[in-house]
Amino acid sequence: MTVILRPRIPLPEVPQLSLVAGVAVAEALQVVAPGLVALKWPNDIWLKGLKAGGIIAEAVSDASHGLLCVLLGIGLNLNLAAHDIPGELRDKATSVLVATGREVDRVNFAASLFKQLDLHCGTAEANGFGAVRSTYERYFALSGRQVKVIDRTTITCGVVRGIDYDGALLLETAEGSTRILTGDVSIEGAYD
Repeated sequence: MTVILRPRIPLPEVPQLSLVAGVAVAEALQVVAPGLVALKWPNDIWLKGLKAGGIIAEAVSDASHGLLCVLLGIGLNLNLAAHDIPGELRDKATSVLVATGREVDRVNFAASLFKQLDLHCGTAEANGFGAVRSTYERYFALSGRQVKVIDRTTITCGVVRGIDYDGALLLETAEGSTRILTGDVSIEGAYD
């Protein structure tokens, strides 16, 4: 689904909305898949360590680079059967149905998700990402994990130490501590 948000935040803070939406999705999934939900920075949803969805926040700005709205895309595998997952993805992807053995009532789930989005987006808009950070960290799958982050032509390797107040990934590298604002994260042994 795509949700149109009209937050009153500076344009550079829009990427944080992917993390905030992750909190909302995790809280909604926790009801139908208790104890199985995790968040992989910056925008993946995991169930039992396998990808069950993703989130992306895209800013729409006016001619003077003012924020008009945010298109928040959320994709989740709810009732996908195991045989519907392509063979080459079965060791990486899942659904709520596969992870729990139970189908999800889509209408009730959507109502729960919208309630959580409204709550957490409102909190973050009023008080910044730091106000939802502790909830994000409850679901955070990367703490203490050795990762490789690829951002265009830059590769950074290190151990994840947490999430900063503004949503940056905190890494301990051979050169010292560093903050990662964007990138694709690969985890050593993630799907072993």
